[in-house]
Amino acid sequence: DEPIGGARPLLWRDSLRMSAARPWTGFGPETFPAEFPRYQSLELARLLPDFYHESPHNIALDALTSEGIPGLLITLGWAVLGGYAAFYAWRKDGRRTQSAMGAALASALLASLVASLFGAATAGPIFATLLVIAMLISLTPEDPAARPSVRPAAVLAVAAPIAACLGIFGVTLAVADFSLARFQRASNDTRGLIALYNAVRRTALPGAAEDLYCARRLTTVCGVSPNPAIHTDCVKTAIEAAALATRSADNPPNAWYNLGVFSAEQNDAVRTEIELRTSASLAPNWFKPHWVLANLLALTGRGTEARRAAAWAALLAVGVAPAVGRPLVPITR
Repeated sequence: DEPIGGARPLLWRDSLRMSAARPWTGFGPETFPAEFPRYQSLELARLLPDFYHESPHNIALDALTSEGIPGLLITLGWAVLGGYAAFYAWRKDGRRTQSAMGAALASALLASLVASLFGAATAGPIFATLLVIAMLISLTPEDPAARPSVRPAAVLAVAAPIAACLGIFGVTLAVADFSLARFQRASNDTRGLIALYNAVRRTALPGAAEDLYCARRLTTVCGVSPNPAIHTDCVKTAIEAAALATRSADNPPNAWYNLGVFSAEQNDAVRTEIELRTSASLAPNWFKPHWVLANLLALTGRGTEARRAAAWAALLAVGVAPAVGRPLVPITR
């Protein structure tokens, strides 16, 4: 269903355009989903109108967009180190002798480098690649003169604080994940679900969080609550979660769009418009906020603005026209 190469060529081109905005510092790790929509081209948006791009799907471009040129050079340095070690793993005592282990590891490294041209940077493949590089280095002839003289006490003095910090972080992360798992597995008891969400908020780590998911789960439960007081409390908690998601979600345009839907359900047209326009500004080429905004503008009697927003949404939603076209056609006309 896709053209040759799928979305990759356009995604790579738009990622280069994104990296040109901050070539030396990048946008920071794990920020691609939040920052990329502002640089997404019209061609890519029309090819995949409602698709979530979580990374450039290229390790080099991932390093460039997140850490700038220094990060790219470090990433390429690992590949050069692996190639250097693979070359010397085939040499022993000045003679070229191909070892089975060296050939296998060199093949593994080459396969990993090829796969990195099309995949996302995740912990598993990165660990496996670094392990292969370390094994290749272990096969190279050792130069006793090049061995550094480091005392075990000095290594311990540096490693112990780092290990302690990582241990504390691991425990905190485990507690946060446990709270989230309890919320995910909970029954549709409204009171209990609200209490579990509050526990999720208390144990969440700084940075990205699951408030967007929690808001949607709470909304589903709120709709079936027979008690009016509990229903009101549930809706209030869901709206708070949706508002927090605009600061904690890794996809802010989606979070603002979601908050706009919450405000629309409360018949707050002013806030709905503000939130939809914010979503559209963060993802200019995503059709959904433009489409819903067009309907809102039409309902509030602003036909000219509605037609403009509807025309732009219809242009962007070419791949899902049957779903979008029906509500947009009367507004456009």
